[in-house]
Amino acid sequence: MRHASLAALALAALVPASAAAQWSDAQAVTPSGRNARSPDVAVNARGDAIAAWIISARSGRSVIRASIRPAGRAWGPARTLSRVGRSARDPRVAINDRGQVLAAWRRVARNRRVRVAGGRLRPQAVYVVQARRTNVRSASWDKTQTLSSARQKTGAPRVGLDARGSAVVTWHWGTGTAPGNPGFVSRVQAAVAPRGGRFRGAQRLSRLGGCAQAVGLPDVAMGEGGHAIAWWECRRNRRDIALDYATLSPGAARLGADRRLRGVARGELSVSATVASDGAAVMALTGMGGARAPLLLVTERPAGSGALARLPVPLNGQRVSAIAVAGTASGDSIAAWIGARTGSEALAPLGAASRAASALFFGPSEELQAPRRAEALGAALAASGSANVIWVQGVGRTQRVLTTTRPSVARPWGAPEAISSAGEIDIQGAPAIAVDADGDAIAVWSRRVDGRFRVERAEYRATRETAGVLPPPTRP
Repeated sequence: MRHASLAALALAALVPASAAAQWSDAQAVTPSGRNARSPDVAVNARGDAIAAWIISARSGRSVIRASIRPAGRAWGPARTLSRVGRSARDPRVAINDRGQVLAAWRRVARNRRVRVAGGRLRPQAVYVVQARRTNVRSASWDKTQTLSSARQKTGAPRVGLDARGSAVVTWHWGTGTAPGNPGFVSRVQAAVAPRGGRFRGAQRLSRLGGCAQAVGLPDVAMGEGGHAIAWWECRRNRRDIALDYATLSPGAARLGADRRLRGVARGELSVSATVASDGAAVMALTGMGGARAPLLLVTERPAGSGALARLPVPLNGQRVSAIAVAGTASGDSIAAWIGARTGSEALAPLGAASRAASALFFGPSEELQAPRRAEALGAALAASGSANVIWVQGVGRTQRVLTTTRPSVARPWGAPEAISSAGEIDIQGAPAIAVDADGDAIAVWSRRVDGRFRVERAEYRATRETAGVLPPPTRP
C-alpha cells in the first residue's frame, strides 16, 4: 500500500475533484421484522470490506452475522458466525491489505446468580469472547475460538489486525457487580494471535493498583507494522479516572507491562488513538486534570519502550466532550470532536483538525457544524487525504446519521449531509465508517423502523472513475 506525503497530496488537490462524488441512498442490510443492531465495518486499502452485526434468530436469541465485499464486486451473502442457541452481541471486525479478516464478539456461555448489595442473588448471563478469521477470497470461516474463561463475564471486545495477520483482542473480565460486593472481580484482558494463527491464552492486563472502583472500557489500536496500544479506564474513586495502557511490539506474544498516564479525569473520559506502520501513535483524550480539553500524546518511533514519550499538549485549546481520531499507515491523522455541550438541549459545535506524520501539533481547527445536538462520533482518513466524520444528530424519532467529507488535505470540509432517514438511531451500537486508500467510504448504522431496529448502509465514491456509475449496494 503506497502512502503519499501531505505535500504531494496538496499538489494532487489542485486537480479538480469530481463533482459527481456522492453518497448512495441508504440501503437496508437486514430484513424487516427482525431486530438487528450494533453494526461494525472495516475496509482495506484496495476496497475489500467486511461488515458484521447482531440479529435476532427465530429462537429470539441474537446471533452474529457478517457479509464480505471483495473490491469491485457486490456484497456476498450474510453468514452466521456465532452458534445458534445462546445470544451473542457486540461484533467488531478488522481487515488488512492481504484480505485477511478478523471478527470478534461475545456470546453467552452460561447463566448464574451473583451476590449483590444486601446479600441478594441476581441472575446474570456470563459472556465469553469469541473470534473467527477468514480471507476475502475464501468461501468459509475458520473454527470459532473462545478467548476468555467462563468463570467470569466479559464486556464488549475490541480488535486490531496488522498487515501480516497478527491480531490482538482486548476486553473487560469480571463479576459484573459493584465494587464492595462479595467476590468482586474487575480486570482487563487481552489475547494475541501471530500471523494468521490461533490466539494464545488470555493475558491479564490492569495489574496496577489504585483502581478501587474497578477498571473498564478497554480499547485497542494496531498499526500495519504490528505495533499496538491498548488502553482502559482505572476508576480510582467515584469521581476520578486514570488512564492505563500497554503496548505490543511486532511479533510479540504478549503486551508489555501496564503503565499509567499522569493525571486524572473528573467523572468522564473520552479516548481515541491510531497507530502508524512504524509504531508512532497519536492518542487524543478529554478530561485529564479536570479541564474539558483534548490532549495529544505521541509514542516513541518506534514504540520500543512502550511508554508514551511526550507530555500532554493542548489540541488548539478546544473544550470538548467527545473526540475521535483516525490515521493512515504513514502517520498522517485527523482528530474530530464534539464541543462542550451547553444549554438544556446540550447543543455543541463539531470541529476537526489535521496533523502530518512529522508534526507534533495538529493544525488549525475547522468548524464542521454550528452548535447542534450531536453524539456517537466517528472518523476515517484515507491515504489519499480524503477524510470523513460521522455522527448522530437529533433526539428520538428526529435522529439522523450525518456525515461530512473532506476531499483532500487542501480542500475544505463539505456541508453536513444526512445519509439516513429520520428515526431513532441505535446509539449503543454507534454508526461506523471506514475508507479505502482512495477515500471511497462505507457507513453502517442501526435505525428503528416499524418498531424494530434494522441495519442500514450507505456508500461513498470519491474517485472520478466510479462517480456517477455507483450501483445500488446489494442486500446480503
